[in-house]
Amino acid sequence: MAGVLLITYHFPPSAASGAFRLLGFAQHLPKFGYRVGVLAPPTLPWEPVDVSLGARVPPETMLYRVDYPRHASRFLRRLSPYGIWAWYARHTVAHAVREMRPDVVLSSGPPHVVHLLGCEVQRRFGIPWVLDCRDPWVTTTDVLAPRGWKAAYERFWERRMFARADAILCNAPHAHQQLALALPHFAEKLHTIPNGYDPDLFPPSRLPSPQRAVGPEGPWFAPIRPNGPVRFLHAGQLYAGRDPRPLLDAVAELSGTQVPPLRFEFLGRTEVAGGVNLHEEAMKRGLGESIICRGQLSYQQTLAEMSTADVLVLMDTPKRRIGVPAKLYEYIGAGRPVLATGQIDGDLAVTLRQSGLPCRIARPDDAKAIRDAITELVCGVANGTLPSVCDEARRRFARETLAGELATVLDGLRGAKR
Repeated sequence: MAGVLLITYHFPPSAASGAFRLLGFAQHLPKFGYRVGVLAPPTLPWEPVDVSLGARVPPETMLYRVDYPRHASRFLRRLSPYGIWAWYARHTVAHAVREMRPDVVLSSGPPHVVHLLGCEVQRRFGIPWVLDCRDPWVTTTDVLAPRGWKAAYERFWERRMFARADAILCNAPHAHQQLALALPHFAEKLHTIPNGYDPDLFPPSRLPSPQRAVGPEGPWFAPIRPNGPVRFLHAGQLYAGRDPRPLLDAVAELSGTQVPPLRFEFLGRTEVAGGVNLHEEAMKRGLGESIICRGQLSYQQTLAEMSTADVLVLMDTPKRRIGVPAKLYEYIGAGRPVLATGQIDGDLAVTLRQSGLPCRIARPDDAKAIRDAITELVCGVANGTLPSVCDEARRRFARETLAGELATVLDGLRGAKR
């Protein structure tokens, strides 16, 4: 059996979004002939932890843990909070390679400084190296592309790492396309492998049979609680400029109208950058009974909540066209309708179309468009006019399917040792 060493900052018990992609690789690559080793910190001081996720790591996975250097000076930790861990991890990386003897190494970022470790393994040991970009590094035609001296510094390292890597993974189609346009000399190295979900973690039937109905145009979604409010659920932290206030404005405008009662539940941290507090903003708009902040739940509890929501809420970073919020793939697994705020011409929209989920997309800063999207979804749920999910489309995003695609890339690199 061939071996692959995964180097990452995010792996269970970390509950950061990037941890689930790497966990999926560790779980499913053995089915395609790869034993897996993972080198990662057990936790990072500023990121969420879910101890229950550790139980999902296959026992045969070879784990190499490098603690975050909390003992290092505060100056160094502020100057390079991720780079300092990579510096301390380099000796353990060498030990892992000597002990495991992998055929391929994969580094996954952000943070993209982790790729220095993958590059070092390739240089010292002649092992083919896969550079996994869960989000774009620097080069992108997106309006959110960084500027200034820091971007120039990062661009230097990005070019250097791309030139050295034997394969480069993107996690969304626009990311692949735009990178190929901007850096055509690296185009042959590029592959698209999106994030995904595990079907086994979701209930086999997303709705109890008495509440799943069939109309003249096929099966449709009925409210899970027919006598209660239509329940919207946002699972995960609000970050990266995702402002809930336009959504709250839209909900406030619908209060007292003929739209059925609404209930919006938020799981995870709700303190938004810039001092915006979701609960306080809801109270200002008189939405204390409609907006519920429930705090962080375990990963498995969150999936169960997703599966019983009438509509799932997805908030993307304003103006972002490249990449999607990681929770979208769990939403695909839950198989529920989606209210999304994001760009209608970006990866978010492309992925939603590919998933077959009933959805509505509105610009993040357009309260009127969000209000109209909510109205359409609420009426569709209440009246039974939303189409059913296409299960065949959803299977495209199963983590086992995606691990098989990664195995194909790894197979192509084996035997290419320098």
